[in-house]
Amino acid sequence: MLAAALRDAGAAVVATATAGDDVTQFVAVLDRYAAGPT
Repeated sequence: MLAAALRDAGAAVVATATAGDDVTQFVAVLDRYAAGPT
């Protein structure tokens, strides 16, 4: 379970880093992360 949480958190960080200055995409990444695993 911890490994999955770390993997998910890492994916969110990578997605955020690649979002650049696109605020809409950044907010979408945060919303997806806040929603948790699906």
